[in-house]
Amino acid sequence: MLAMLTNSPKNSISTGISFQSDLTRFIGYSIGLNYLNLGCGFEDADGDLINDDLNKKIDVIASLKYIQLPLSIDILFFKDRRLYVFTGAYISKLLKGTIVGSINDYSAFLDDTDLNENITDEFTSIDYGFIFGMGSQIRLHKKIMVGIDMHYDLGNQIVNKNNAEIPDYKLKNRALVLDIGLLYEIK
Repeated sequence: MLAMLTNSPKNSISTGISFQSDLTRFIGYSIGLNYLNLGCGFEDADGDLINDDLNKKIDVIASLKYIQLPLSIDILFFKDRRLYVFTGAYISKLLKGTIVGSINDYSAFLDDTDLNENITDEFTSIDYGFIFGMGSQIRLHKKIMVGIDMHYDLGNQIVNKNNAEIPDYKLKNRALVLDIGLLYEIK
């Protein structure tokens, strides 16, 4: 059985701060510091949430809280960043992980079938991957803008430290992110 840590079945609000600078009229960069709460569910290879070996339903939600440092190169279509695309990389530090749910009689997977536990130590503390997306900024005042961007975080495999217990599982972070923020221009 192949299982993936999939995108969030719930919406979550994250927070952060970023710095942007334009290197030329058409090229810029961004660096940020974000607090993320990535929610996820377990899914088996055929996507039905049933363990085919044991014919048991898996109903598990994990919450992984990270501090993330993204760095991107921005391609600007207008000097004032009315429209831009970006790509880059990120590195994240896992702060806390929890898992809630049940695995019906699936005690071969975990000791308890009703779950509400801290799983921080079950995963590597560092995650990294690529980001890509597009955004826009609208000037409200001489130095104040509203920014909106949408990007996809394509994370690397999160290694389960107890990999010997569940060797067929591959866990990865993936997130579709909508950022909305208030920007202040410093010159």
